[in-house]
Amino acid sequence: MRPRRIAVLVVVVAFAGTVFYSLWNSEPLRISGQHLVRKGSSVWIEGTVENESSKPEKGDLDIKYYDGSGHMLGEDRVETGSLAAGESRSFRSLERDADRVADFSIGVNLSRNPYGN
Repeated sequence: MRPRRIAVLVVVVAFAGTVFYSLWNSEPLRISGQHLVRKGSSVWIEGTVENESSKPEKGDLDIKYYDGSGHMLGEDRVETGSLAAGESRSFRSLERDADRVADFSIGVNLSRNPYGN
């Protein structure tokens, strides 16, 4: 192999390694045990959020509710507060009067811009 090809190969492998490392460590807050709770016509989401990074993290959980056809019915935001490295904490969304809720999704938002999105 020519030295130039070896250099290009090294750069490509280093770039790919950087991308995989960044993707692997991109979400320091992990959600687990999330489930939909029903009581009468009220629903809410419960679960656990864990800080998997080596430094304190703070974020919001953006929860979206969907009906059986996949149409969004509403959304909530749950603040996690500051979590120390390795700390886990239970969370619970606000109760919603929504007996049509069939499913939900949770997204982790680590920072908001000045415009709120």
